Amino acid sequence: MCLIPKHSYARQPSQAVAVYVQTEFGTAVILGDIARNVELNINQEIPPGLIYDLEATYRAMIRIKNEADIVLPSHDYEVVKKYRNGLKEGTSVHEN
Repeated sequence: MCLIPKHSYARQPSQAVAVYVQTEFGTAVILGDIARNVELNINQEIPPGLIYDLEATYRAMIRIKNEADIVLPSHDYEVVKKYRNGLKEGTSVHEN
């Protein structure tokens, strides 16, 4: 497990926002407020609306994008719908 401290949302500058977990499907990253929408914040590297440190936010978003096989933000309902039944063996988690 890897915690990324101080790469957070404006109201939470000292809290960790990413927990890395090795799974049978690859590296899952459970996020706090650094990404409210995986497509916008991680894939397109657009920071969330309110941030504490822009440079640290960009570094964290790029690190997550490069290292995560599965991104699980706490506020993106599309991700909840995508994984609502979990993952089955042999399932690809990467978008084409």
